Amino acid sequence: MKVFLIRHGSTAGNLEHRYVGTTDEELTPEAVQELRLVRGRYPVPELVLVSPLKRCRQTADILFPEAEKIALPGLRECDFGEFEYRNYQELQGNEDYQRWIDSGGTMAFPGGESREEFIERCSLAFWEGCRQAAEKGCASAAFVVHGGTIMAVLDRYSAPHKDYFDWQVKNAQGFSGEIPEAVADRSSLQIGKLFPLPRETDATGIEEQFVMKKNKKLRCGYTTGSCAAAAAKAAAEMLLTGRVCRWADLMTPKGVPLHLPVLEQRISENEAVCAVRKYAGDDPDATDGILVYAAARRICGEEDKGALGEPCTAAAGMQTGGRVLLDGGIGVGRVTKPGLEQPVGAAAINRVPREMIIREAEAVCEAYEYSGRLKITISVPAGVEIAKKTFNPHIGIMGGISILGTSGIVVPMSEEALIASIRVEMRQKYENGEDYLLITPGNYGADFIRRRELSRALDAENSMKCSNYVGETLDMAAELGVKGILFVAHIGKFIKVSGGVMNTHSAHADCRAELIAAQAMRCGGAPGKRDAAEMMEIARRLLGTNTTEEAVGILKEENLLEGTMAEVLDRIHFHLQKRCQGAFETEVILFSNQYGYLGETEGAEEMMEKIIEQNDRLHAAQKMPEETEKG
Repeated sequence: MKVFLIRHGSTAGNLEHRYVGTTDEELTPEAVQELRLVRGRYPVPELVLVSPLKRCRQTADILFPEAEKIALPGLRECDFGEFEYRNYQELQGNEDYQRWIDSGGTMAFPGGESREEFIERCSLAFWEGCRQAAEKGCASAAFVVHGGTIMAVLDRYSAPHKDYFDWQVKNAQGFSGEIPEAVADRSSLQIGKLFPLPRETDATGIEEQFVMKKNKKLRCGYTTGSCAAAAAKAAAEMLLTGRVCRWADLMTPKGVPLHLPVLEQRISENEAVCAVRKYAGDDPDATDGILVYAAARRICGEEDKGALGEPCTAAAGMQTGGRVLLDGGIGVGRVTKPGLEQPVGAAAINRVPREMIIREAEAVCEAYEYSGRLKITISVPAGVEIAKKTFNPHIGIMGGISILGTSGIVVPMSEEALIASIRVEMRQKYENGEDYLLITPGNYGADFIRRRELSRALDAENSMKCSNYVGETLDMAAELGVKGILFVAHIGKFIKVSGGVMNTHSAHADCRAELIAAQAMRCGGAPGKRDAAEMMEIARRLLGTNTTEEAVGILKEENLLEGTMAEVLDRIHFHLQKRCQGAFETEVILFSNQYGYLGETEGAEEMMEKIIEQNDRLHAAQKMPEETEKG
C-alpha cells in the first residue's frame, strides 16, 4: 500500500517559529491559497487519516476534497508543556529550556511529553490508520499531520532507518512511501521507497496571472475546459506510448501556456485514464478543486458511433476530428432541451473546450503516427452533486456540470462570465418557444412573485435572473428577437434605471436617494399639490436616507408614494425602451421588501397574461408526447 505523510500548511505560530503543539490554530490565508495552487501535484489517496487539529483538517480538505477522511487523536502534535506557543527568543534564559537543549531534545518537555512517549503515541496511531485503510481495501492512504508526527513515525518505521531529526519537513511538504500489503504486527512494519512530496516543483504557468480589482491583486485560474483538454492529451499519450504521463502542456485560447500536473494515471491494453485537478484562483467557483478525468480508448466498428447511436458527426451532437470522437461520462451533464450550444442528447461540453480537447488529442495521434480512431470520454465524478447547486437543471442540462471556458483561463469575478451565463439561459428559453420573458434582477424578485396573489399566478420557477446587467439583457433580447420582457424588480435596483443607469451595481452608480427625491419633486411639486417649502423639506429627508426602504416609508408617510411610483415607472419604461430602441415590449412591476407591491407600468397586466398563456401552451405541448407514449 502506498502511504503519504504530509505536513499541514503554515499557521501564524509556524511563521513566528513557535512551538505549536496543542494550540488549535488555523492556517493563514496565504497558506490556504498556496495549498490550493499546488494541490494538483499531490497523488490522490483513497483514504485520508488526519490529526483532529484544525490546521490538519483544513489542509486535508484543500488537498483532497473528494477523499474519505478519518480523524485519529493519536496523530496530533507533541504536547510541548510549558514551552507551548513560545519561541526561541521568548525562551532565552529559561533554565528548563536550556536543559532540554543540552539533552539533544530527548528530555521530556516540562509539563509535556517526552520524545519516546510522543513517538510511541504517533507510531501506534499510524499503525491503526494503516490497519483501517487495509480493512477498507485501499491501495493508498494519506496521513495529513504535523511535522513532529512525521518525524516520530519515520523514526520508528523508516527503511532504511534514519533518526528523528533527519525527517524534518517544511509546511505543506512530506514523504511518499510503501508498506507491505499484509503485516502481522506493528513490530514488523516498515515504510520503504521513501521520497519527498510533492515530487515535482515545476510552475504551472498560472502563478503570475493576476487581475486588479479595487486595488487588490486577484489570482487567475484555469477552466474545466483546460483541465479536460490537458487530461485528454495526457490520456491519449499514455495510451499510444504505454508510459505514464505526469505533466501536460497546453496553450489556452487566451495565449497563456499551461503546464499542468496529471493525476490518477491508469493504463490498460486498450484504454488510458488520468485526471487534472481544477484551480479557480480567487474566483468563487463551485468546481474549484474537482478532478476532471479523461479516458482515451481505441475504437472501431459499432463503437464508432455517437451517444445517439448515429455516426460520429458534429450533426449528431458528437464533435469529432479526423480521428477523435468526444463524449461525456459521469458528472458531465446531458443536454435535454434545445437552445444550448450543443444539441439535445449531447454531452454539455461547450464549443471552445470541445475544440481544445479534440485538437490536443489529434496532435498526439499525429505525433505518434497513429492512424486509427480514439474515443475521448470526459468525466467529473464530483459533478453530479455540484450540478444540483447550479442552474444547469433549470436550463435543461441534467446529470452533471458543463465543461466550460472560452479563454481557458478563469478570471476572478468576471463580468463576462456572468453575462455569458445570462445569454445562454435566455437563448435556451427563446429556442424553446418563450417569446415573452419573466426576468428578475435577483432572488428578491422570484420571492415576490411567489408571494403575490394573482388570479392566475406567474410561475416564479420559470423566471430568469439578469443580476445587475439590465442593459446587456435588453441587448441580448433584441438580438434574439424576443417579443417582450416583464421585469419584476425591487425598488432599490430599478430606481437607478429611472435615471438611465443600465448597470445597477453600486460600483457603477449609487444615485438611489437622488432619483427618488427627483421623482417625488416631480409628483408632489405639481400645481395644486405641495408648496415649494414643503417639498424642499421632503426632498431633504429623502436625500438623507440610507436605503430605498427608508425612502419608501417617508413617501408613504407623506402620502406621496403612489404618485412618486407612477413617475418612477414612467421614467423606467422610457429608458428601457430607449435602450432597446422599441424593438420589443418592456413592462415592470416594482416592489419593496417592507411595503410590498409599489406599482406597475401600464401594460404589465397584459404582459402577465401573455406569459401565463405562453407557458400554459408550452407545458401542454411538452405533456402531449408523454401522454402519447403512455397510450
